[in-house]
Amino acid sequence: MITCSPLQLIDYRLRMTKGGNWYDIDHDNDNLVFEAYPDSNQSTWTAWPQIIFCDRGTQIRGDHEEFERIGVEGWQDLFFASLCAAYERFKAGDKRAILFFPNPGMSAYGRYPPRVFAEKSIRDFGPRMRFLARYEERSQRDSILAELGKLTPKTRLGTTMRTATGSSAPGARMRGDAITTYRALTKIAINALAHCCEKTAVDRYEFRDAVRLIQLRSLWTEPKRYLARCGFVRPVELRPLACPENAHVLHLCHYAGAQLWQMYFAFFGGAVGGRIEFPGPSQEDWASVTMTAPFRGACRSWKCTHYQDIVAPQVDVVAWNDEAFLRKVVPSVAPVLRESGELTIRPYRRAR
Repeated sequence: MITCSPLQLIDYRLRMTKGGNWYDIDHDNDNLVFEAYPDSNQSTWTAWPQIIFCDRGTQIRGDHEEFERIGVEGWQDLFFASLCAAYERFKAGDKRAILFFPNPGMSAYGRYPPRVFAEKSIRDFGPRMRFLARYEERSQRDSILAELGKLTPKTRLGTTMRTATGSSAPGARMRGDAITTYRALTKIAINALAHCCEKTAVDRYEFRDAVRLIQLRSLWTEPKRYLARCGFVRPVELRPLACPENAHVLHLCHYAGAQLWQMYFAFFGGAVGGRIEFPGPSQEDWASVTMTAPFRGACRSWKCTHYQDIVAPQVDVVAWNDEAFLRKVVPSVAPVLRESGELTIRPYRRAR
């Protein structure tokens, strides 16, 4: 999977739905990477219906149970009829019929030839459905269109099957802008304060620096120092927050002398969490507040518990360049291999 943050990794893993750029690897076929998703019990991975344009010969991939239930011929009937219809709509001007996405860097995992697939079970195929095309280099986009032009609804790529069990330990990549992740978390913190503060004005004047960060207008502290104090931590360090299994917990503390807020967060039952901070005042009668927000079940209301003193867990932020970053930060999805990670810190200038 390719993800922009540990939160996204946990979110997709829990929902078990499309998205997130999940993939599996066929080690018996010279490490061919193909599009897949985790099954409901997280024990293996299932291939999305797809066609892969390999130099060694075009091939199709899909779920073995669907092949057995529908038959290889019936499976290809549905797949190629839907794909060819989408290609015709694309040529007629419907650019959303087939969405093209470059996926650079995938050769670090194995062979990644161009492919077209659908994030649907074959039983859900039908008219006017959308397909996704992925490839490593932008120059391969035209080759995909050329290959699609050769297909017809009667295309057949053989009637024999080779079956294999999906991987139980797929790779994961994380790349993206760390500050973007913290902008989102800061926005969550500001909204949480607006919900629980009765005497403090939570606005763009009192929390100017935080709001300017959210709006990408400034970064009030030097990025490396900020990333050293704010980030993701080992979930075990957040146990004092007692996050319920089907809830998120936000815990905010105010340090009056420094005019500083800290937010400790435990999401998805404590599966992933961390700490961020930002300057701002407080006129409240309490120094800390714990907010519990269920994300499953009938009750979705927030519960707030206030403390007169500062109550904060002792945590150590895991460095983004730590070789075992994902194993430490999201151990619940282990074994997950962090085969590569890219961190970008954009330059920020204070707007005048």
